Amino acid sequence: MFYYRVTHKYMLFDHIEKKDIGIYSSLEKANMEINLLQDKNGFKETKDCFFGEMLKLYAFLCYNHSNKTQG
Repeated sequence: MFYYRVTHKYMLFDHIEKKDIGIYSSLEKANMEINLLQDKNGFKETKDCFFGEMLKLYAFLCYNHSNKTQG
């Protein structure tokens, strides 16, 4: 399954400022979030600095230690 990660990066004086916005299940949802944020404080001055990338995520099985029987 593919997901879409959105970040916002721009140069701030002497370093790059990066904010991880989120991971979305579709390109449409990622674009909707970008459109919502572009006019908000902290983003409206740098609205062209949103970046998206497609990710392939794999499910991992995790062992739940709380289900372990006490001996």
